Amino acid sequence: SRSMTENRQGAKALQSLVMILRALHRLDVGELSVMRFGAETELVLSNSSSASFTDAQGSAILERFSFAQNSTNLAALLANITYSLLGASPMLSEAALATASETYDRAARAGVVQGGGGAAGAAGHRHHHDLVFILSDGRLNDRDGLRRHIAEYNSQGIFVVFVILDNASAPSSSSSLSSSSSSSSSSSSSSSSAAALKPSTSASQSILELSSVAFDTSAGGMPKVVVRSYMDSFPFPYYCVIQNIEQLPLVMSAVITQWFELLQNK
Repeated sequence: SRSMTENRQGAKALQSLVMILRALHRLDVGELSVMRFGAETELVLSNSSSASFTDAQGSAILERFSFAQNSTNLAALLANITYSLLGASPMLSEAALATASETYDRAARAGVVQGGGGAAGAAGHRHHHDLVFILSDGRLNDRDGLRRHIAEYNSQGIFVVFVILDNASAPSSSSSLSSSSSSSSSSSSSSSSAAALKPSTSASQSILELSSVAFDTSAGGMPKVVVRSYMDSFPFPYYCVIQNIEQLPLVMSAVITQWFELLQNK
């Protein structure tokens, strides 16, 4: 979306995408798909063999990214990724996604399929066979809704790594793969109102410098204003903050190693 350009991350996003595609091509991990997302989500590469991926395909993919849409619907992206990986028709509308989920629930209750809980049960036997990289500037809304999607991903065997493309105005503390702590999740759930992102004062401000503001009503009485680091309640359990593109190969190595370990353990 447009924020990628405003935060000067558009070029870095394309560089990162190329590096990831080339790495997955060399490792021959299976099938590759690429989506672009903003207000709308679009599949730009569908289930292409990583072994046969070419530079010409890469160039065609890059031409599809304009960073011009005015908003970002990350929940719609996560829903469409799910259905794409499960082999259903990609790029379903929100109404179609809801209908598909209800249909699956009815089938599960009738014993036609095993499992339940919408699309989550459809891949209940899968164990982290799918690896998803999300490249973004990390400015997110509806964190609680995103957490629900992520919980479904875990049950579907989808391993998601959120790659935050960041400005280097602050020392990087997350250049390698990080996992959100349980204390962060619990602190955010005690607030009765959604946390709001404190506006940036500069287009070059690092996400590590941002704050979120919430009203804490857990103690009763008057709501208490609580200011926390924006990253304390980041909804994706696995993420990395990339301020220098040269950090990405190291992060890729850590991510793919951990993914292979999950495959072997299951």
